[in-house]
Amino acid sequence: SVGRYGASDVFSALRARKENEPDIAAKWLTEARHIDCTGPAYRDCAGTAFVTPHKAAALPDSLKGKNGSPREVLRHQLRQHGNAVAFPIRSAKDNIIKNIRYRFTAPPGKTKIVGMLGCADSDTDGTPRGYGYAGACLRADTLVVTEGAIDTLIAELLVYPFPPYVAVGAVSASGLSLWARWLAHKRFQGRVVFVYHRDQAGRQATEQARQTLLKAKIQHELFDWSRFAHELWDTSESDITKANDLGDVAKLASWPAIESCFLHTLRGVQ
Repeated sequence: SVGRYGASDVFSALRARKENEPDIAAKWLTEARHIDCTGPAYRDCAGTAFVTPHKAAALPDSLKGKNGSPREVLRHQLRQHGNAVAFPIRSAKDNIIKNIRYRFTAPPGKTKIVGMLGCADSDTDGTPRGYGYAGACLRADTLVVTEGAIDTLIAELLVYPFPPYVAVGAVSASGLSLWARWLAHKRFQGRVVFVYHRDQAGRQATEQARQTLLKAKIQHELFDWSRFAHELWDTSESDITKANDLGDVAKLASWPAIESCFLHTLRGVQ
């Protein structure tokens, strides 16, 4: 995997900015995706980086993967799909960045997100990888588990003021089961709340993960999307009944309303 060849170094190089250089990733996430990336919560989250072909060309050429240089692989992807926001993928075992996913800001085709090299979902020993500070999950009183880069970032920002909560995200829907099996193996002592995707694939993957936690007798709940939608409607008159995930919600409702209603709903499942 790319982790063996310096994924953490790649991400650090991508994230580096000159003094007083604006954070373009935060600007795009705030303006295009309506996610509030202006405060301390964003600065302390797991991190993002804005990537251009010029930025990719500046990556250290010594970073080699078995299928080629991450620098050249990334430059090829950017030439095809345009600029991107990079999201690190960390191991639950040691919180080290093992891979990177790129979310293109204005893809010309259907491709929205691509990875670097190797497996993104797990380490070679089966330890799950995820978005957010995956290595902090076992210290959580309440572990908020979602799916995908954008949803994880939103969940991180929303629970930031409340240390008992930790938000992590599976790299894919199938990754939810990896997380559930690992939490069962580790005999996780806290509570798990699945902020699941509402499409069929998301529901099915979440149910499989839920069954694993049920057998392991780990406390868990499904996020109450109906209550969340109802409270948002009362607060901001935003109808999110057709929203599939938190990324959709951010486009439909104001950030202050989402903050208030999300935490209220999250507390309501405890």
